[in-house]
Amino acid sequence: MDWTDLFLSPEMRNRRDIKSANQKMQHMRRRMIEKTGRDHQQDARLLALEQENDQLKLMLMDLINLLQSKGVIAEQDTVDIIKCAAVVIQEEASNDDEDNPLIDFQRALREEE
Repeated sequence: MDWTDLFLSPEMRNRRDIKSANQKMQHMRRRMIEKTGRDHQQDARLLALEQENDQLKLMLMDLINLLQSKGVIAEQDTVDIIKCAAVVIQEEASNDDEDNPLIDFQRALREEE
């Protein structure tokens, strides 16, 4: 209890306490809304980056297949490219084999060897 409370009526003290509690709740709500908004923005950005990454992987596979079919690169060069790419995607593959299009291609190459 503050010394100024001695001069206030109980009703005025209650009003002041309620006002203070409301201000604290509003501040907490604003902070939660800001945090939630940032979380949603980050989730959306991560999803967009994952989708873009998957598209780039598919484009790389298409490019390799096109170059091989045109005779620009030999099959062994393709295998070497995939082996280099496998080093880069190995961490992803250990976490999420099902959603990685290069993993299937890499497995097919291993079976051919």
